[in-house]
Amino acid sequence: MRITSVEKQKRPSSHYMIHLDNGTSFMVHEDTLVKHRLLKDAQLTPLEVEHIVLEDQGQRAYRDALLHIGRRPRSQWEVREKLLQLGYDSNLVQSVVEKLVDQRYVDDQQFARMWVEERIVRQKKGRNVIMHELRQKGVAKEWIVAALEHVEDGAEMESAYNLLCKRWPHMRGTDQEKKRKLGQYLLRRGFTSSVIRESFRRWNKESHEALHEERPDT
Repeated sequence: MRITSVEKQKRPSSHYMIHLDNGTSFMVHEDTLVKHRLLKDAQLTPLEVEHIVLEDQGQRAYRDALLHIGRRPRSQWEVREKLLQLGYDSNLVQSVVEKLVDQRYVDDQQFARMWVEERIVRQKKGRNVIMHELRQKGVAKEWIVAALEHVEDGAEMESAYNLLCKRWPHMRGTDQEKKRKLGQYLLRRGFTSSVIRESFRRWNKESHEALHEERPDT
């Protein structure tokens, strides 16, 4: 088969449409064009065309994956799902994901650690919600457990207590009603019952001490 024309595309501008004398055509990235010297009047066998198209699809999927993880870190599952949504073949997607893992661009263990730190320290969420989020992102249980164990001792407790202190002054009702509402709120954010109980014990203790400081014995 002979290439009859090479047509530069407007969108995406880095791609070219290759037209063949048998009436068929295929599109490739400019890197593939240069690598295989796809110029007008060049001769190609059907096997060569198939190889070039598959190679170009692999490179395109790889670039799309890099773009996806460039916005924020992703789990293997997230990258895989994104490429499948873009219409890539499942075998090709698996190959690209494996390549990214080998290159350490995708690392579920590191991803889990970053996710846990972000959620506990900055967003003040508890481990129950975090575990659910990571499971939804396809992270293995062993990496989730390891990431939670890696968190600094007391970080989750501190987050729960800070939320309690922040919201308590703005709550309405009796102290008992406030405790019930705040307890439910902290549960929804993923904190365990033991963490919540300890937060309230600390709150009661420090509130009691503060009250005595304001009213010293005479």
